[in-house]
Amino acid sequence: MQYQSFPDAKGASKSTDKLVALRLPDLKGKSFLDVGCNEGYFCGYALHSGASRVVGIDRSKDAITRASARFESAEFHSQSWDDLPDGQFDVITLLSAIHYANDQKALVHRLCSKLTETGLLVIELGIAPGAAKEWVSVERSIDTRLFPTRSMLADVLYGFAWKIIGHSVQQAGDPVQRYVVHIRKKKPFVYLVMQAPGSGKTTVARHLFPKAKTPLVGGDNLLQKVHQGRVNVSAGFKTVVDANFTTAQIDKVTHQLLDSGYLEEIVELWCSQVEPLSDFAVDAYMPVRFQSQVCDLLAARGFFPVQLTWTNHERLRSVDSVVNAAKQYNAILKKSQPPSIQRIKIRRDPGREKLNGVLWHLDSPSSSLNLNEATTFQLSGWALFDRILDEDYQIECLYMGGTYIGPATKIRRDVDSAIGPKLGSSDIADFWAGRSKGFSFDLPVDALRDGVVLNIIVSGEKVELARLALSQQKRSGFFKSLFRKS
Repeated sequence: MQYQSFPDAKGASKSTDKLVALRLPDLKGKSFLDVGCNEGYFCGYALHSGASRVVGIDRSKDAITRASARFESAEFHSQSWDDLPDGQFDVITLLSAIHYANDQKALVHRLCSKLTETGLLVIELGIAPGAAKEWVSVERSIDTRLFPTRSMLADVLYGFAWKIIGHSVQQAGDPVQRYVVHIRKKKPFVYLVMQAPGSGKTTVARHLFPKAKTPLVGGDNLLQKVHQGRVNVSAGFKTVVDANFTTAQIDKVTHQLLDSGYLEEIVELWCSQVEPLSDFAVDAYMPVRFQSQVCDLLAARGFFPVQLTWTNHERLRSVDSVVNAAKQYNAILKKSQPPSIQRIKIRRDPGREKLNGVLWHLDSPSSSLNLNEATTFQLSGWALFDRILDEDYQIECLYMGGTYIGPATKIRRDVDSAIGPKLGSSDIADFWAGRSKGFSFDLPVDALRDGVVLNIIVSGEKVELARLALSQQKRSGFFKSLFRKS
């Protein structure tokens, strides 16, 4: 069954809308990993955006085969998330899949361990309603899975920097609301109070940080210690301090140090006064033109620098930016379809409407199925009726190499809940509840070369449902008669 959507293949997920909801950062020059990549839609977007390395993993070999055919420049591997690819990644995505993990918390932590120091993990997941910190067992149409409440999600992500970005794109039958969450490794904070002398910065710093039990490094006091020989610095640094130091004009010393190229040593001196990679605050004058460089130097040392204006140096991309990027990527996809892929042409007769009292659906194959390497393909689906049956219906397939006839025996509870109420009378819906049956069997790909006619047989009556063939394949004389339009 097709999951991701492409211009040539409509799937269950609205992939372009989801791409916008994810609010991915700029991927140019970055490494990208998609865990549970399916057919590679988001890996293709990473390539389009200029990522330096793009890797997708999925347990489905068929999905990986299709992804490799679409996006040859990416790395695709058929493997589980218990065996992650080598290396660290700047951006990792885990979309619509975490509820399948036996230990969701352990999976999140394992993925975060694969992030670079500035990396971002993007998760799309369902969050159950409720104030308690708990996992909620939620019954879906196909199974029952555990979803966290928001309090439980906070517990899972304790120790990380994270934010719920907003709603993701809902799919038909979703029992809980989907959300997008951005997760990063939590860095130690360094709070920077760098205003000009006389601005009140020292008063503000003394008021805020001792109450929070955050170590406070005083720039004025530190330069005085350098002048007194109580702090070790380079010889050139001490020479500049000794030549210019006065307690009345310490800002003058700062300017001389900066003009002499000692900015990096100033920052290193601040960091040396506290425990490695722990939170601290700095009360030190710094001219405006050097403040962004100070933040960059601290970030390079593994800190998250915060000025009292709370300037964030890892800004979230705007909605307009990601919408435009998604549109550009989708336009590229339309122009560059994978070459030489054999696909199935399906003509439903007359489609998914009621046909002689039959409500039916073909789950597989889809018209986007890649048959280049396949020897067989799966034909599966279901049917319901507007009447009570005395016996199971049968499926008949006619093709040049033979005929398949078999009863429908696969229980389809998802059909009971989603489709049954549409049958009309409550008696009919009650009858089919728990009895809905589907069909699933394999046919040789060679059968498609001349064409396959799919019929349903019920109570001795035969009704044609669909005709399948390879696209642009010539038919034999026998099947031309089967496939001619009535």
